[in-house]
Amino acid sequence: MIEKINTSYGKHLTQLREGKSLFENYMNPYLNKAKDMRESVLTIEELKKKWPAIFPKEREIIIDFGCYYGKFTVELAEKNPEFNILGIDIKYKRVVKTAQLIIDKKLDNALTLIANGLEMLQSIPACSIKGICFFYPDPWPKKRHQRFRVLTSELFSLLNKKLKNNGFIWIKTDNADYYNELCEIKEINLFQKLANIDSVLAESSYKSNFEMIFNNQNKNQYSLILQKN
Repeated sequence: MIEKINTSYGKHLTQLREGKSLFENYMNPYLNKAKDMRESVLTIEELKKKWPAIFPKEREIIIDFGCYYGKFTVELAEKNPEFNILGIDIKYKRVVKTAQLIIDKKLDNALTLIANGLEMLQSIPACSIKGICFFYPDPWPKKRHQRFRVLTSELFSLLNKKLKNNGFIWIKTDNADYYNELCEIKEINLFQKLANIDSVLAESSYKSNFEMIFNNQNKNQYSLILQKN
């Protein structure tokens, strides 16, 4: 069981949409923008009420866990119109910028969620999602900080329940030690390793904002693709 999940993300947006006032010292321009993006920015409460009918059309759902400013979320949606793409982040600025990209490109198969991604995963039924992507999660390299890592044995066990049969997990990192430690987690043996993503998604470069930065720094990249049997 994954414990101590911070469930406060998006609570201010929920309050505003319910017509409640926030304390005077709270100032976030992206919160006010998110308030008016009801069709593109969801709260966890809205997702729980509507799941899986959160998109205009029913399609299998892929999650971009930690969508940042939305480059990868939008690329996924554009290249794979047969899937619905849900970008999740905990920062208002990130989900608003991602949502604006979605709106500008008139995509009907992409949305954002302001929430703790772990809370979201725990809230949905078993066998609910086609895939989930973790592009460049924080590796927390210092031992005393590793308890903050998202990718744990408990999470892989949870994903084994939430993914549909043949559903996939795609992880990218620039940290070799982190990659090697992930490969040693015994729960990844619940899944089959894939050599590439081409059997699951349409062919594309699939680069996130972070990956563009790391490429410019000539950093090595590591990819792990797992499929539920």
